[in-house]
Amino acid sequence: MILSSKKVSRGFFVHLNRKGKAQIEFVIAYSSKNHSQVLAAADLVLAFNNHWTVVVAGVSLWGLHMGITQGLLATMVANTAPTELPGTAFGFFNLVSGIAMLLASTVAGLLWDRVGASVTFYTGAIICEYL
Repeated sequence: MILSSKKVSRGFFVHLNRKGKAQIEFVIAYSSKNHSQVLAAADLVLAFNNHWTVVVAGVSLWGLHMGITQGLLATMVANTAPTELPGTAFGFFNLVSGIAMLLASTVAGLLWDRVGASVTFYTGAIICEYL
C-alpha cells in the first residue's frame, strides 16, 4: 500500500510504501480506453494478413498492451489488498483472471474453428472498442 506519492517529473513518481521505504516508479498514464485501443489495433493487424512481418507487428502491439496493463493490475491489487492478506488477494485475482482467460480462449477457439482466424481477431477488436 502506498502511503504518499509525489510526482517528480513527467511520468516519474516517488512513493512512500507501508514499510516506510521510498520507491521510484515510472508510470505510463493511459486511460482504459487507450489500453483497449492498443489491443484493438493488435487484433486488427493480426486479422489483416498472416505474413510473418504483419504477425510480428501485431504481436508487438499485443506485447505493448500487456506491458502497459499487467504492472498496473498488479499494483492495483497490491494497493487495495488488506495488509494481512496480500497472498489471498493475488490468489483471488489470478483465479478470476484465469477463469476469464479460459472462457475467452474457448470462445476464440470456437470462432477460429468455425469461421476462421480473421473473424476471431476482428471480433476481438470489436469487443475492445465497444465493451
